[in-house]
Amino acid sequence: MPAAHKGSVYSLCWSPDSKMMLSVGADKQAIFWDMTTKQPVNTVNFGTSADQMQMACVWVNKTPISLSLDGTISYLSESEAQPVKVIKGHNKFITAMTVYKDNIITASFDARLFFWNQDGTNQSFTGSGHTNQISTVAVQGDKLYTGGMDNSIRVSDLTKKEYANSFSTENPVVSIDASVSGTFAIAATKAEVIKVNPSGIVSKVPAAYGALSAAVSLDEKLIAIGGSDKKVHLLSADLKETAAFECMGEVVCVKFSPDGKLLASADSSRNIFIWDIAAKKKIIEGWQFHNAKINSIAWTSDSKHLASGSLDGFLYVWSIDTPDKRISVMNAGIGGINAVAWLNDTTLVTAGQDCAFKTWTIKY
Repeated sequence: MPAAHKGSVYSLCWSPDSKMMLSVGADKQAIFWDMTTKQPVNTVNFGTSADQMQMACVWVNKTPISLSLDGTISYLSESEAQPVKVIKGHNKFITAMTVYKDNIITASFDARLFFWNQDGTNQSFTGSGHTNQISTVAVQGDKLYTGGMDNSIRVSDLTKKEYANSFSTENPVVSIDASVSGTFAIAATKAEVIKVNPSGIVSKVPAAYGALSAAVSLDEKLIAIGGSDKKVHLLSADLKETAAFECMGEVVCVKFSPDGKLLASADSSRNIFIWDIAAKKKIIEGWQFHNAKINSIAWTSDSKHLASGSLDGFLYVWSIDTPDKRISVMNAGIGGINAVAWLNDTTLVTAGQDCAFKTWTIKY
């Protein structure tokens, strides 16, 4: 057989009738061989990047399949020069997630960003993206704000699925939030609170208390910053502090209710508190059932329920009207839940260390 590959061959497989063989390798190619003539009859080229090296292949019934280094699964045909179907996703843990209309957006430790359609298919974002872990994501209109460990904020066009403007920060971005129909986003680094819009950084203020989490109210009049000093700091839209709430531990999550009346906070002591914003007081406490760090919280659109996901892998849905009752899902995420989001008031999405997202139907 001729040396058709231009690099190491990593895998071989036979067709079910033993008439053909498929070989894949480091040259990012899959080659079909006619075993009667011992000659190649079709070559599929996957690209030029190292991630597109083909690591394994298998013939499932009448369908040849190849697996790339980045985890992409390609369905092939011995007569087609391109894959006939491609399935791709995360192979590193999902670090952030949000919802856009009825679609889901996920980001991962290896800086990959995916837009998931309702039918389960997805698209990866094109252009110059993050070079390190994407820590946080937020939707505003048709724009997606992302913040990463590469000391940058990027703004992407959701209609085109491509990265657009990029803005540098002095420290890694740990949290970002935006009002869905608003005009700006708030990003938190441990040293600063940053106000940003699609054109650039608008303003920023020092956060000597160590900012860990950020939230923007729907009307953009209030900003909440969770601090390492065990406080929730309330800021006005011009980034001036107006009040502070005492918590039990470092405040790792903050989120305004959609009706603008309440603020939820989660801290490192595993406490979730609900605050009345107008009265500036705590109205619900005792939600301390997680066994490890709470990584994400999310409100339903009617502001009546709050979901929380934790490193313990447990999912809870809490009720504002009946605070002593809760819905629990044990072992909802193997290795831990990093993000929760609502598709609607009865459909919840979780994502985390198992490199996957799951949807849950919640029955109250």
